[in-house]
Amino acid sequence: MSKKITHEEYIKKVENKFGQGNYEILNRYADAYTPIVFRHTVCGTRDSVVAREFLRGKGCKKCSKARRVKRQRIKRLKKFENELRQKYSNRICVFGEYKGIENNMIFYDTECGTFYYTNPRTVLRSKNGGL
Repeated sequence: MSKKITHEEYIKKVENKFGQGNYEILNRYADAYTPIVFRHTVCGTRDSVVAREFLRGKGCKKCSKARRVKRQRIKRLKKFENELRQKYSNRICVFGEYKGIENNMIFYDTECGTFYYTNPRTVLRSKNGGL
């Protein structure tokens, strides 16, 4: 059986895992199975979670989801860029921010020197670059 830790020891564990000043514990730590209320100082989100699960988890649910979505978007962008490169070499260039396969963006055709505003799916499905 593990030793019961104090409120101060719990705060130290939170700071070691997430960094000093990132989370503010709003109620007193009682034990590992009692919910703890915290505030994420970066985004201001308040949440309640069982104390031991907070230390096992990824912290703030809102920020954790935002990080996950960002990673997925980057992964999709790299996949799109690879498919574009495989199909057209360097003929088609992308301008602007990739926001998904269905969202329009600006493409540049280096063969004819023309800019086009269309979505990535159309460009990948087309025989001539969707242009």
